[in-house]
Amino acid sequence: MCTKPGFLNRSDPAKGDTENPNHNQPRPTSTMATGEAAFLPTTVGTCQLIAWMLHLARPVLKPLYISGVARLLDQGLGIGLITFGVYRVSAAVVEISRGESLTISYLWVSVAVMAALAFLKAIFRYLEQFAGHYVAFKALEILRQEMFLRLSPQSPACMVRAKSGDLLARITADIDRIEVFFAHTLVPAFSAFIIPLGVSALTGFLVSPLSGALLFLIYLVVLVSLALLGGGEGNRAADASASAKGQVSQSVTDSVNGINEIVGYGLQRIRIIQLERYMSIDGAASRALTSLYALRRAFTQSGMYLAALAVIWMGMPEVTDLNTVAPALAAVFAVLRSWEVCQGVEDFSTFLANSFAAARRVWQVANTAPQVPSGGKKLPDAPFPIVFEDVSFAYPQSEKQISAPTALSDVSCVIPPGSWTAICGATGSGKSTFARLLLRYWDVDNGNIRLGNRDLRTLDPANIRRNIPLVTQRIHIFSASIADNLRLGKPTAEEDQLWQALKMVELDQVIADLPAGLNTRVGRHGGALSGGQRQRLALARALLSDSPVLVLDEFTAHLEPELAGRLRHRVRQIRPQATIIEITHTLRQVEEVDQVLVFSQGKLVEQGSPRQVLAQAGELAKLVAHEREAEFMLEPEKTGR
Repeated sequence: MCTKPGFLNRSDPAKGDTENPNHNQPRPTSTMATGEAAFLPTTVGTCQLIAWMLHLARPVLKPLYISGVARLLDQGLGIGLITFGVYRVSAAVVEISRGESLTISYLWVSVAVMAALAFLKAIFRYLEQFAGHYVAFKALEILRQEMFLRLSPQSPACMVRAKSGDLLARITADIDRIEVFFAHTLVPAFSAFIIPLGVSALTGFLVSPLSGALLFLIYLVVLVSLALLGGGEGNRAADASASAKGQVSQSVTDSVNGINEIVGYGLQRIRIIQLERYMSIDGAASRALTSLYALRRAFTQSGMYLAALAVIWMGMPEVTDLNTVAPALAAVFAVLRSWEVCQGVEDFSTFLANSFAAARRVWQVANTAPQVPSGGKKLPDAPFPIVFEDVSFAYPQSEKQISAPTALSDVSCVIPPGSWTAICGATGSGKSTFARLLLRYWDVDNGNIRLGNRDLRTLDPANIRRNIPLVTQRIHIFSASIADNLRLGKPTAEEDQLWQALKMVELDQVIADLPAGLNTRVGRHGGALSGGQRQRLALARALLSDSPVLVLDEFTAHLEPELAGRLRHRVRQIRPQATIIEITHTLRQVEEVDQVLVFSQGKLVEQGSPRQVLAQAGELAKLVAHEREAEFMLEPEKTGR
């Protein structure tokens, strides 16, 4: 049954809203509740959901016609096989009871016909399954492509705020569950209408027209009841189960990725309790679906026996001589065999709720509006200053929040072209938010960010991120070769340029010593490399691009101080004209930069040259003193005293 759809008004995520770049327009809201993070809570009706899936899969749906015809022939041959067998055996028994003998040809003809029917049934059964699953897997491939195409304009904002385990479950497990709709729903639903008509007509011919009409009425009542039975409750239970599975996936992902912190802080028991709670929610929803499945199964079996008894009851008055026994028995077994179509409806009626629940979660991701519309313009020609004017920003609030806390408040500063600017402050002071707004993960709530004379909101986000590389302490290395990872920074780079970039970060000799050199595959998340090597590889990748601006977020966090110092100096030597923005907690070399921006609780509290800011004896001076004190306390441990 189709439910009332919920509509989502939005621009095409690939094009964005270029007609009205209102500087202070509200950003799309998103839900950050557990298991539904970063995606709009918009609901979608079943009819709209079906239309969406069929529209996407339209290019690969034609083989379903083959699957449908093959299924009809498969089920028809199956019914014909048992009907013919029962008829021939019954007729033989009648002949023998009359004292007549059977010829050997009667036996061989019966066996030959049944063997031929069985052989043809097997062929059409295989053809139905092959065509149906071909469509299903191609449709799932299209859905996955659609997911990534839709996620691309939502990124990287959705990746910062989304629950990675839940998102992974939507892309993998949820899409897999949609396979039921394409492979086990459309064709069975079609055959569930045709086969009962055929069997009812056959029964009317073999027994009586009235028995055929009564049988079709029973079919109709059973099929409609199966489709409607517990629909609302089943959908709610399936939605709850799908959401709980996403929470389980997220909990497991968080626990595996943060195993060191969990063990270090003794949080194992808390994580286990949390996981058990999510699993209990899934279990309760699954029990409701299982109970519904059992109810449908009981209804199906009762309907099958009722139909058989109805045929026997209607056919018994017609059995006035032995010649009518064989047709009556054949009709009864045809009815019993044909009930497979009702069981098909029973199966997909139950599992379709899970499929639609998964499809709703996929639809929700695919139809979430991008955080920022595409402005369409490119970066201005370098050099250009970066200007923040009264910038305020709060992250999109979750469903559980009354109001979202402000991440940045009234920030104004100018980063001159070609300068090296250090952004300092305690954890949570707004440093990373400053960089994310510059890269246009989100648009500001108030104020403006300008690159030269161009408002950041008029620029294409992809162009910004392609020309302003970001190197963070959370490095993402793809499961590919070292050369492939480097060429993400410059796809046209020659091998000599790759080696030169590796030499800049003192990684060339390490790579040269590997058996395959640049062709060495680094494994999942770069597992074949150490943390420091991954960080240097990411820096080399950024240096390959001739970008006018370079954002470095704790880019030497995994390196020894001496090596980190050498790399910082080399970056400036290699890119003397580039504007470098460094977010750092390490302040031992802060005096070497051109400008310092100091953040505290989302406010820019100090700015200027390092000497000027340190002379104020304010926030930066406190941070430097605290760092030196911490290093002094650790020095005895390092020297063994």
